[in-house]
Amino acid sequence: MTAACCAFQKYERLKKAQEIDTLFQNGKAFSILPIKVLYSIKEQSATSASCKVAFSAPKKIFRKSVERQGIKRRLREAYRLNKASFLEGLSPSMSIQIMFLYVQKPHADKPIDLNSTFNNIFAELLRKINSHASSSSAQ
Repeated sequence: MTAACCAFQKYERLKKAQEIDTLFQNGKAFSILPIKVLYSIKEQSATSASCKVAFSAPKKIFRKSVERQGIKRRLREAYRLNKASFLEGLSPSMSIQIMFLYVQKPHADKPIDLNSTFNNIFAELLRKINSHASSSSAQ
């Protein structure tokens, strides 16, 4: 694996408020605890990245800013390490927007392995994307 495929570049980030609002309104969701995943599949335009992601930790669960930033930092790192296998399985004609929401308070006695969680999330996403692609091509 090269260093370029493991990087998390600026163009891969989902930042526009309008895109995030559209994702919350029209996107589909599933949960693999402790992470809830919102995603939206589009046809790829020439200028956009094939996968744009955002990370969030709710203030209602994590009251301190330090906790929220630490969770988001760990989520970004787990995504960065595991995204290569996901992007290989993604069709080049599709563009996907994903938001990862950390929705469960972590227990101090039981640490969560985010790498295996992201592997499970990516497997589920690829399954849903492939079923979406097969249903849209059948029509």
